[in-house]
Amino acid sequence: MRRLPKCEFWDFSLAVYRRAGVAPACLALQERYGTDVNLLFFCCWLAASGRGALEGEALARAAAAVEPWHREIVRGLRAVRVRLRDGASLLPEAADAGLLAGAAELRKKVGAVELEAEHIEQLLLAGLAPPVRAEAAAASPAGHAAAAARSAMAYLASLGAPLGPADRRDLLAVLEGVFPALEEAALASLLART
Repeated sequence: MRRLPKCEFWDFSLAVYRRAGVAPACLALQERYGTDVNLLFFCCWLAASGRGALEGEALARAAAAVEPWHREIVRGLRAVRVRLRDGASLLPEAADAGLLAGAAELRKKVGAVELEAEHIEQLLLAGLAPPVRAEAAAASPAGHAAAAARSAMAYLASLGAPLGPADRRDLLAVLEGVFPALEEAALASLLART
């Protein structure tokens, strides 16, 4: 299998996703609104890396660029992986332990392929990233977090999310993962002002 190219955005996403509270928050947003977590992380990465906020037409272009891949490939693989969670229910009652173990192993393989498909989507998004802007790069971490909050809120609003308390709580968990050095209260204040 060919190795995918190194990508700063991918490395950022893996690190953020592993931080406490981020994965459940992302999964909750994904389940509620069909959120493309890769696009949500792209909003955050652009801001955190000094590229500014992703809003308006630029956000719409990024979403449109990856939507077919995300819809057909990433979501398709996810649906198969999730269905395999109950793989035993699809096998005859008399299926032996070897078949059950085979179904469990297949689920792991599909999960790995799903992750690779997400990596490809992130490479597509990274190709759309503008260069680092000197004035944005010079902003304080709070300034970067404010840009990330604006971008993330704009993305969720584009999905029709009501941006209620649960959405803000999940976005706060993501922002805490992106900006671990900032106080939770400061990040919550940024979200409240957005």
